[in-house]
Amino acid sequence: MKFAAHKAALNDTLSRLMGVVERTNVLPILSNISLETGTDKLRLVSTDMDMEVSEWIDARIAEPGSVTVPAATLHDITKKMATDLIDFTLRDYRMNIKGGQAKFALGTLPSSDFPLFKTDAGPACTVTLDSEELRQLIDRTKGAISSEESRYILGGVHIHAIPDNETCFRAAATDGHRLARTDAVAREIEGTLNPCIIPRKALTEIRRIVDKPQGEVRLTFRENTVTLECANVTLKSKLIDGVFPDYERVIPQTAANHVFTIATVPFRQAVERVGSVASKTSAIKMSFGKEALALACRSDGGDFAEAEDEIPVTGAGKIECGFNAAYLAEMTSHFPGEFTLELIDPQSPARITGKDDPTYLYILMPMRV
Repeated sequence: MKFAAHKAALNDTLSRLMGVVERTNVLPILSNISLETGTDKLRLVSTDMDMEVSEWIDARIAEPGSVTVPAATLHDITKKMATDLIDFTLRDYRMNIKGGQAKFALGTLPSSDFPLFKTDAGPACTVTLDSEELRQLIDRTKGAISSEESRYILGGVHIHAIPDNETCFRAAATDGHRLARTDAVAREIEGTLNPCIIPRKALTEIRRIVDKPQGEVRLTFRENTVTLECANVTLKSKLIDGVFPDYERVIPQTAANHVFTIATVPFRQAVERVGSVASKTSAIKMSFGKEALALACRSDGGDFAEAEDEIPVTGAGKIECGFNAAYLAEMTSHFPGEFTLELIDPQSPARITGKDDPTYLYILMPMRV
């Protein structure tokens, strides 16, 4: 096996693949990346057995072949090379790497031992959409995914069809304290989109793949797996096995008694100032008046710290309520300009929407203050 590839292409690809590489060394080969030659192409693959990412890059192939090499070491070497073109030669189970006067030799493991990701052979549904649409879907929902291992069903984003809508689908995530729900517009949906849950790690890697404008992407859903195809990159992942809870039940259906329009930037800045004394579980007390919102927070530590601030708002009625400081700060990143906050009473969830996209909904559960 002998080939040469450009440093920039190698680094870009290895950066995307490193997020999947297994670092616990349960199986040594999972710390490796598979290298496989094609016709003027090189395929790089990483896997943790629950997910696989592969990418083709241009290369000058002198001798075809395949092998696996340590991923972290290879990435570190390519980043530090001083030359644009890097030469690779496999001899006697050693991968020899050369760039200018720099030379390296890495131990290898056979590609025949590299585990292949198995994709379901059953019925499939393919969703074709713009990469920007997929980026937005992930950014809007990922923050509400639960990080508790005991609640594994909530450890991803729930995807499902919208009744009587052939070009849109819905995504939702919740950790029991907040809920984020948004719709995505597809160019085309082929087949029946059954409800499924994409795990957090897969979403993180998908977001990394579509970070820059890529144009059209394809998501293919099968019973237990999802496949993303984006330019020269393919990601395959297992889905979370289980039934997502009926999240619609926590969305207030009764007309709100209190509706306020709030400018995002002043609100975020006030939350950050008042939140300076907050811990992860601290609540910010929000007191709505005729034309102003007063925010207050008291430290639940031993320093007895307190903070207060006030900003103008538009709305009617007076009400006092409390919400987790960190959740309020995270929520503001999704609503540029201004947002509308609706409340039935202090004990009911807050319904938050923006003017830019009425299909995007954020729900915050209240806290005692």
